Amino acid sequence: MRVKPFLLAGSVLLALLAVPSAFAGAVGTYTFTGTMSGTIGSASFSNANFTVTASGPISAVVTFSEGYELFFAPGSMSFTISGIGSGTFTGLDDTYVFDNTTQGLAGFGDQSDPVYCCDLLDINQGVIGSTAFSTYNLQSSLGPLGLWPSGSSVDWDQVPTSLGAFTVTSYDNVSFQATVGATPEPGTLLLLASGLPAIGFLCRKFARA
Repeated sequence: MRVKPFLLAGSVLLALLAVPSAFAGAVGTYTFTGTMSGTIGSASFSNANFTVTASGPISAVVTFSEGYELFFAPGSMSFTISGIGSGTFTGLDDTYVFDNTTQGLAGFGDQSDPVYCCDLLDINQGVIGSTAFSTYNLQSSLGPLGLWPSGSSVDWDQVPTSLGAFTVTSYDNVSFQATVGATPEPGTLLLLASGLPAIGFLCRKFARA
């Protein structure tokens, strides 16, 4: 009896998918959006749309006393500024995302030279008319949540990035979103990918039979 190619291909694919699915752990992506004015390198910008993103395993979240959590993101925190381009924070110390349930805050910061401090941006739940940050933890999804009204950033001054020193003089309409999900282990993805050429080969072979 001749096996139909599509039935054979389906059987092989199902066998591959039947391999126990393994996960490397949950990954969090934390995104801040809004508008800002300032300078970066030799370029200046005014009321430009911006996005700041950090991503990595939520096992990097560290919990401190008084409801304070940090997600350390050295080398993984990137940004995009409309009309300027995209880059990464490049300081030798840690960039981070934080939340504080006691104070009802969430935001991000950079401890790099020459700042040696601090929270560069935070969103206060009381100002945006929400209570979400009172019970939020960085190991779960949230948002988008905002909009944080206009303000100034004293600490966001000469922060080192791949596009040059980054200074923000004002920002507006800032929102926060966290997306947490599981990611397949590289070995599982490799196994599935390695089976695809075999499916194609068998289909061609039996189509000629």
